[in-house]
Amino acid sequence: DLHLHPFRSPSQNGGADRLADGLSAMRQTLQVACDRGCPWVFLGDIKQVRGIWPQDALSGALALMQEYSDVPKIMLSGNGYHDGTGVKESGAGGLDPFRPYAVVVTEPTVWHGNNHFFWDVPTAFWPWQVSLDGLPAFLEDAKKQSARLLFGHGFLQGAALGEDDRRLNIGIPPEQFGLAGPPEQRVFDVAVFGDVHKQQLFGDSLRCRYAAILYPGSPYAQSWGEREEKKGCLYIYCGVDLTVEQIEVHAPHFVVLHPEDREHLLEELARPRVGDFVRVLVPSSVMSEWEPFIRSTAAEHQWRHVEVISIPTVSPTQSASSKVHSGQSREDLLGEYVRARPPAEELGDAEKVLHAGQQLWEE
Repeated sequence: DLHLHPFRSPSQNGGADRLADGLSAMRQTLQVACDRGCPWVFLGDIKQVRGIWPQDALSGALALMQEYSDVPKIMLSGNGYHDGTGVKESGAGGLDPFRPYAVVVTEPTVWHGNNHFFWDVPTAFWPWQVSLDGLPAFLEDAKKQSARLLFGHGFLQGAALGEDDRRLNIGIPPEQFGLAGPPEQRVFDVAVFGDVHKQQLFGDSLRCRYAAILYPGSPYAQSWGEREEKKGCLYIYCGVDLTVEQIEVHAPHFVVLHPEDREHLLEELARPRVGDFVRVLVPSSVMSEWEPFIRSTAAEHQWRHVEVISIPTVSPTQSASSKVHSGQSREDLLGEYVRARPPAEELGDAEKVLHAGQQLWEE
């Protein structure tokens, strides 16, 4: 999930530097495939805005594809609201320019053995689809061809999100994709999916009672919601034993600091964060004292970007509304806001309003 785009936040020059971060991450993953002599498989969401390709993003990506022309490449289409032309359309008009350099997969496909990429291994591809209506026929075809390896794009139930590895009860059940049960009962042994930006492996890595399900995640951090210490790509060898190697991509990190006291602040500021984006949440009572010191440290340690945000000093007697501040994640901000300002009775209960708000935010 590259989402190549001149993101304005927290850019220093109108988005050019953030686009350079994305192109650098793309180059590094192509170099890994070149060094390892393996195919480069891209699992969707190469662009950010549906129906639009920023010229510098497209030309930069095409230049890299041409530079690494010797690397075999496969590209799956991602969500319609990124790679496509609309939120209710499958396919990927946004990937059409890459067809001279890569095999672009926009419809569910099963490859027979003896293909150019995976030798004698039958392989199944499920790019993002508007609906799952075609899934039963796809699974039946995969069974007939004995395709035990699946590449796809979608949110599977059980995938972890965020820093605290939340597993929400939403998404497509892995059972529906033929990933559950012992080998003789399921369709696939290994599934590698795009869509979730957090790198992870779940299911059964030994492939005894469940398929191994992998998300390479986004190769570089794209927002304050992606704060893993290591981002990158996966080198996967599907032999008798499944071997998965995490390969780090070097790019700026998004870091949020919430020091409890001055000693904790000094400890956090001492950590190396050269080139990183750093947001420091400071109690309002000490803002005037701490902010100058934080900014001078940021300049000295060559942070790429720093935000110092004043947050209320909350006491048990204060209202819930004081818990809402600009340093929060989108999900926490929306949740606290709805709890602090309950909706009018005619709008329904708070949970329904919160769910509707989250859906609107996603769209």
